[in-house]
Amino acid sequence: MTMAIKALVAGLMYDVVGQVRRTEEGQLFEESPWDKFQLARLIGQGLVEETTTLETSEPKVEVLEEVEEEPEVEAEEELLDLTKLSAKELRALCKERDLDTSGKKSELIARLEE
Repeated sequence: MTMAIKALVAGLMYDVVGQVRRTEEGQLFEESPWDKFQLARLIGQGLVEETTTLETSEPKVEVLEEVEEEPEVEAEEELLDLTKLSAKELRALCKERDLDTSGKKSELIARLEE
């Protein structure tokens, strides 16, 4: 973990290799471009803040084997052939789904397929 400096406002002047530059809001500096006295003044005025940056490295990912994706499971209604069920079984399915349980087998199938 290292300490970095974050500019909270735009337009603060700093010197880099003899060139005067201005900060952008949110700009991060790994090391302060100001001496410790200027930095303390800027922090005190709320113009910059010290922030910690975590040094992380990208995790290494190794592919052991490629697996084909399994097809998505179809809806339960598509797996069931509703025409092969009895009217009693269809009424039970309608009841599970809070559908009307009255009517002929064809009406029950139509409700379940909606």
